[in-house]
Amino acid sequence: MKFPLYIALRYLFAKKSHNAINIITAISATGVMVGAMSLVIVLSVFNGLERLILSLFNAFHPDLEIRIVEGRAFHAEDLPLDALSKIPGIYVMGQVLEETALITYRNKQQLITMRGVCENYGRITGIDTLMTEGVYFQGNNENQLIMGLGVAMTLNAPLDDFMNPMVLYVPRRGRIGMMNPAQAFVSESAYPTGVFSVHADYDAEYVLVPIELARRLTARPGGISMLALKVDGTVTAAEVQREVENALGGAFSVKSRIQQQEFLYKIMQSEKTVIFLILSFILL
Repeated sequence: MKFPLYIALRYLFAKKSHNAINIITAISATGVMVGAMSLVIVLSVFNGLERLILSLFNAFHPDLEIRIVEGRAFHAEDLPLDALSKIPGIYVMGQVLEETALITYRNKQQLITMRGVCENYGRITGIDTLMTEGVYFQGNNENQLIMGLGVAMTLNAPLDDFMNPMVLYVPRRGRIGMMNPAQAFVSESAYPTGVFSVHADYDAEYVLVPIELARRLTARPGGISMLALKVDGTVTAAEVQREVENALGGAFSVKSRIQQQEFLYKIMQSEKTVIFLILSFILL
């Protein structure tokens, strides 16, 4: 090993009879050094950025989510909750009900995804750690909400305007008479208690409300769109996912965090691969 290194050092630093050889050697060595440094630095930045972005998204999504294969909502009693609670590794379970809604504040309005969450939702996901203003849900008041940062900026809604509550509108289920269009919607007032920030797309779309408020607006007593699960870490999420799938059968789908954000993962992996190939080609 010492002899080849000796030859290499002699070739690199020894005086040459032609000045062009020295210039070519310096350019080659500099090119290899810069290319290798660029490859290491850029990939390191991408790895750190990936961890940061995924940590934010993971605070919004549960470890595992259970949804019905056909349809948008189902009843919580359709699930074998007793059997699920006995599966090793499941720490907390929480019910979630989602629906498209219109939110208004004074003369401004926006279409949003209303996510009705249970009292355990903060423990399941960690969304309560992403509050940029105000606080997470307070007490047992059902007429409160938490806005994404984009929604708050669009509506220009403060947290201390108690004289002008926000109003949520959801299309009424069933047959609706056209003589009175106002009857086509169910509405309720709610007061914002805080603002969260995950990602621009999520911040401009989601508004969190207590699940009982969402059930009243959608006329689905006991209805849920998703059962969220948190894994305690004693076993892997993949092992818990297999056990849950066996307990539920084919009527429900069980998705891990990667599967919930499959498109995001694919984009980030594709970007890393392309950058690696480009820098490797330059280095070569």
